[in-house]
Amino acid sequence: MVCVAWSSLCETVANTDVVFEGTVESVTDRRVRFRDVTRWKGVARPEVLNSNGLSGYDYQFEVGARYLVSAHSRVDGALETSICSYNRPIAEAGEMLAYLRTMPDIPSGARISGTVSVTGGPFGNSPFELVAGAPVQLTGPMTRSMTTGVGGDYLFDRLEPGEYAVSFAPPAHRRDLVADAPPHKITLRDSLACATVDGEMTINGRIDGSVRTTTDRPAVGAVVQLRPADVLNGVPEYLTVETDAGGRYSFGQLLPGRYVLGVNLEVGLTTESPFAMAYSSAPGSLAPQVIVLGHAEAMRRPTIVIRVPAFILVGGTVRDPLGPRVGNVEITADSRGEIFGGYGGNGGSTTTDGEGHFVLALREGTRYTIRALSRDLVGEADVTANTLPVIIDMKKRR
Repeated sequence: MVCVAWSSLCETVANTDVVFEGTVESVTDRRVRFRDVTRWKGVARPEVLNSNGLSGYDYQFEVGARYLVSAHSRVDGALETSICSYNRPIAEAGEMLAYLRTMPDIPSGARISGTVSVTGGPFGNSPFELVAGAPVQLTGPMTRSMTTGVGGDYLFDRLEPGEYAVSFAPPAHRRDLVADAPPHKITLRDSLACATVDGEMTINGRIDGSVRTTTDRPAVGAVVQLRPADVLNGVPEYLTVETDAGGRYSFGQLLPGRYVLGVNLEVGLTTESPFAMAYSSAPGSLAPQVIVLGHAEAMRRPTIVIRVPAFILVGGTVRDPLGPRVGNVEITADSRGEIFGGYGGNGGSTTTDGEGHFVLALREGTRYTIRALSRDLVGEADVTANTLPVIIDMKKRR
């Protein structure tokens, strides 16, 4: 069982069948009996089942202590509570009690409220900003619309129970923003129900382009990746898309900043994207070019031209720590991307012969890590696939 944490006192009460105050009279076999009961919501009963026997989920009630208790009604009419319910000693329930005392003054009908903000971004690096003047649309048993206030907030009240959808749009003057979620769906169970629905928007920067092969054909299914140019802690974070049938790609909701763009950057070529790693660079350059994207800029990049490397046979030898060749050793090869440890597979596997020799079919000019593994020894070599022999020196496994 997973506890649900409601975002407001209103939602906590709305999603609870019964709320009452009571002093614990006895606790017997997970049955908690109360006296001096004061009802706040629903039909209170003097006895409540504690977690219905689920080990570790029972709330620790103390005999003689007074509590604010929330419980759900079971199909058999009994009330059930647990550590997931809002249960507090009276001395610790002041905030909820203050809310419960205001309930008679709340306008009749259910409510949906929230705020709209600029958050997130694909790399989680968007500055937080409350958005005023954002249109909010409510559809369901009742249809309403409004715009957010100066603090980015909105409120629909006096609603009938039922299923609703809330959608958000950027203000007309904020063409730099885009709403990053479909309509939110909510069910209001009764006239006391409420829900908090927050809208999120991101900066609408874009980088678009296409990828073609050296034979001038669209590179279909190529893995195009974007990362920040300024990498913290030496570990890049990549956004990944695949090119469509026309070799086109698109990255959206980007913040202004410095980026590096390319094909198969993280792990090198794979079976699904069998193209040599390539950067979006200045014409004639093979090095990564830093792309500087302005605020809400829509940038079209020059075509990335990539090659599909041909297979060649790469031979090698495995030697033990003292120099002799080692037979019957398992050999695997993984293509390499920008970072050490980013492996894309696609190199195949084999076993050394009795003289410690092996042969692999690898993509020419592609970076690989070739590993050798036996029961007691291990070794590896980072290579660029060509016709030169590979030597792997083994060492004892730790």
